[in-house]
Amino acid sequence: METTALALLGALIVLPAVVAALLLAVRADKPRTFITVIGALAIACLSVLAAAVFLPQSSQGALYFAVPEGVAEGISYVTIGIDLVLAAYIIGKGLANKKYLAPVLALVQIELIVWFELSIAHGIAVEQAICIDNLSVIMILVIGIIGSGICVYALGYMRDHERHNHGGKDRRPTFFALMFVFLSAMFAIVVANNLTWMLCAWEVTTVCSFALIGYTRTQEAIDNANRQIILNLIGGLAFALAATGENLAGAAALALGIGIQNFPEGAAIALPLRQEGRSRGRAFLGGMLSGAVEPVFGILVVLAASWARPLMPWLLSFAAGAMLYV
Repeated sequence: METTALALLGALIVLPAVVAALLLAVRADKPRTFITVIGALAIACLSVLAAAVFLPQSSQGALYFAVPEGVAEGISYVTIGIDLVLAAYIIGKGLANKKYLAPVLALVQIELIVWFELSIAHGIAVEQAICIDNLSVIMILVIGIIGSGICVYALGYMRDHERHNHGGKDRRPTFFALMFVFLSAMFAIVVANNLTWMLCAWEVTTVCSFALIGYTRTQEAIDNANRQIILNLIGGLAFALAATGENLAGAAALALGIGIQNFPEGAAIALPLRQEGRSRGRAFLGGMLSGAVEPVFGILVVLAASWARPLMPWLLSFAAGAMLYV
């Protein structure tokens, strides 16, 4: 039963990602429509099957499933890689759009996640990394049926959008790929009993929402996407702090250590600045400030977490609600 359950849940997460990859590669409208409809139908059917399998048992209490140790460790390394890619994307977009708060939040969060995963979580075995209860089953049905239906409905909507695009580049492959990646991440959030896996899926939904909100690339869309990503990163940062569970002194020392170790790298930046004709003082200051942001914001985050930890579920809820509002 456990092997079958893990295979079924794995298929729920992987299938939307496979559909997304196919849609990203397809440029013609008819093949895209076919892949979207068939993929959505398959995801909906798979979610109904999962509900039929798990609901009778979850009604008696939550179901927990153990992931083999080697597989779990591999997934953890994959999530670190995904987190790094997402952070790089947020930083790149923020710098390109001259919106600097999101890159700063992304830097703080990714450092916290990587440190926790490699130093603390690496030695902790989550014996039951998958959890299914009645709420999980309901959410699987909502994501699988309503979410897939939205993807199908978007076919006509985006077709009409392109008719008013006035010769602009057709970016629908990216749009539909993001929609299905979003579904994949939502399934992962619903069933994950491992906080770092759940946080990774949360960040995937954050970046997908950011890209979808800014899809038209108008200034209004860029501004709205930036508001969304900031709010969600605040929620993700609260999530990461809750996952680490470190005390104030240890976290403050860690934040200072991370920042201080970057000062030599900042000094190296000063050399090309000096070569460009900047004064010694300006060159050194510019290099030093490139790393100074980390201890400053690290300490601020730690101080906030010391009194805001009970509010973290509310902060996460606020971030999600604000994303929907935007």
